[in-house]
Amino acid sequence: MLQAGKRIAETSTPGEYVVASQSGNGFYRVRTVAPFGPVESCDCPDFIERRAPCKHIYLIRHWLATDERAEGVAASQFKIPIPVQTKRDWSIYNESQVEEYRLFNTLLRDLSIGFPEPFKDPHLAGRKPIPLCEQVFCAVQKAYLGFSLRRSHGFRTEAARNGLLSQAPYWTVPSRFACREDVTQGLHDMLARSAIPLIGLEDQCAVDSTGLRTTRFNYYRKEKYDPTRENVWLKLHALVGVKTHVIPVLEVTAGAANDSPQFPVLLERATANGFHFKEVYADKGYQGRENFNAAANLEILPFIPFKSNQTGQSKGSPMYHKMFLYFQYHREEFDQHYGQRAQVESTFGSFKQKFGETLASKKFLSQVNEVLCTAIAHNITILVRQMFEVGILPDFLKPPAETGLTVSHRQDTPTNLLLLNRPQLEPAVTLSSPRQ
Repeated sequence: MLQAGKRIAETSTPGEYVVASQSGNGFYRVRTVAPFGPVESCDCPDFIERRAPCKHIYLIRHWLATDERAEGVAASQFKIPIPVQTKRDWSIYNESQVEEYRLFNTLLRDLSIGFPEPFKDPHLAGRKPIPLCEQVFCAVQKAYLGFSLRRSHGFRTEAARNGLLSQAPYWTVPSRFACREDVTQGLHDMLARSAIPLIGLEDQCAVDSTGLRTTRFNYYRKEKYDPTRENVWLKLHALVGVKTHVIPVLEVTAGAANDSPQFPVLLERATANGFHFKEVYADKGYQGRENFNAAANLEILPFIPFKSNQTGQSKGSPMYHKMFLYFQYHREEFDQHYGQRAQVESTFGSFKQKFGETLASKKFLSQVNEVLCTAIAHNITILVRQMFEVGILPDFLKPPAETGLTVSHRQDTPTNLLLLNRPQLEPAVTLSSPRQ
């Protein structure tokens, strides 16, 4: 046992050590394997609860690495890996933010071309409707600005004056567009196309959900005569690229909908759109063998932590059994991968901070279309920043000499990230930023 003044001692069992408690007179037993194998355990409550290395295990590692009796064992073997943090070039970031509004309108105009138009009998009389490609431009721009329909009308008038729209539409056009049922699939496709230029930068993704409010408590009558207030929520399920925070696919459901069934849907749709992820991260709410099977069928490694009462029985899911063993015996490596799941929380945080978490639409259909328009605006802002930081240029844009876009390419820039046969536009007129 421990002698006076000592904190660590070996027992008669090979690979077993005793560590004195810092808070009392007790001690804990730390067990290793031959002599420092992948299986380690401790009697302390921290290890029993988390099933991850505790401070006593780290102390034994350090003690053995520096002890003369640990012959042939390199001390570097026991170093805890430190995450590498890349420093942001603030000059490039500032430039991308200053130019965001001008590039946003140009990218949005080029992205909206080709939006599917409904069939109309040419023999029918009546006023010629506004093309849907211009209506979706107005709807996404309104979501980006965050202004009301009336206050944002001036920006649509400016866009028409600079050649981005054929005419200045009526101020209610974005609202009427959001109420159309036949544009939802087109918005999903447009969301995917807005993310495809970043396809070469993303090989890891994270899946999660967040709530969006559909109610506003700013009415005098409701405040005075109906003081009971209860928010009505929708749930946004999204797959997010962990490096750029782009959103390739999403689903909108009722607020009480379960998260787990959306996991295979999002993965399959993202893969069908051309993304090839190697790893996917999700929390314990997505535990289910069908989700592990869906990831395995797409050759994606799922990092989903297991609950304390779960067993490793495969029950028809070899990937479930494989990841359970990896979770149990390589917990540190598992946690290093799973730590990337925090990027989806960061994405939702910036999404709500920039565009808000309350929807203006009242019906479910228009709310879904509003969320899609907002997600497209989010992707375009991500794309603008990557154009400056990485140096990519989507090929649905004309060369910079023809459009007036000034984006510096670096030598290490991935090329040919996007191969889309999009119609070419006439040279765009530069817009002045409203923030100047």
